[in-house]
Amino acid sequence: FYPGKTDEARTLFVTAIACLAYGLCQHNEVVRCCVATAGNDHRLGAQEAPPAIMSLYPGTGFETFVDEIIKGGPLLGYKAEKTTADPKASAVMPAVCGVEDRNR
Repeated sequence: FYPGKTDEARTLFVTAIACLAYGLCQHNEVVRCCVATAGNDHRLGAQEAPPAIMSLYPGTGFETFVDEIIKGGPLLGYKAEKTTADPKASAVMPAVCGVEDRNR
């Protein structure tokens, strides 16, 4: 999840994410039909999220940025920044992490 280094790349990234979200919202049945198979619906003994659950989570920072665009704000301005997660324990070092991707 990286929006790019140049203004052109960032604009393209934001536009692509918006198109993807809109397409998933408008045509979710088609996407579901494409991935619906007996094997896919019961992967790993049905212990994994099935394809019926679709998620597009770009992170809270990007979500706030998109909300500003919807209100009329500019397409440019978003930068993915790494932060440090404070473990709240003196025996553990803070970890550098990207706040925009919850799963990886």
